[in-house]
Amino acid sequence: MSKPILTVVESDLIATAPSRKRGRVVVDPAMLYHGRDFVLDGNRVTVSQDAGTYWLKTVDPNVRLRVMADDSVWVYRHLGNGSFARSHEILDAWEMTTQLVDADADCDQHGHAWSPEQISAGRVFVWRWCLVCGVEGVTSPAHGRELIWPADARLIQIATGGVLPTLHGPLFR
Repeated sequence: MSKPILTVVESDLIATAPSRKRGRVVVDPAMLYHGRDFVLDGNRVTVSQDAGTYWLKTVDPNVRLRVMADDSVWVYRHLGNGSFARSHEILDAWEMTTQLVDADADCDQHGHAWSPEQISAGRVFVWRWCLVCGVEGVTSPAHGRELIWPADARLIQIATGGVLPTLHGPLFR
């Protein structure tokens, strides 16, 4: 069975935000290697290397992040037929990124830093996510107990009709 072809559609988009601030770098792009897990602004991502290009795969198969040659990070959205188009740049991406192992250790030591609870539109469940390590908690009155993604991924899929996990924050809107 052959591997599906990935087509990248480039556009002439230019970041219009002010120039990058160089603050404390939590993750250096040199730390990227295939299969390594990170947390980018409360969202779990996994490094994938394809023909010399580094991608940060998200929980949403329709959204990928591409690390460009200048170490900038761009959001790419699925167009269909294996094609992805560049959407927008994530400014200060490396300042918002930590290694998943470090984020997990922080939460183990200090507890999760939960987001405010969100109520799903049209569904009967409440979810929240950890702003540090990216785990999600889902509660439904139907079952009454909190399910935690990724440990309870299969149960969450059933309870939410496949809605969760999702990407959080303004980076992915």
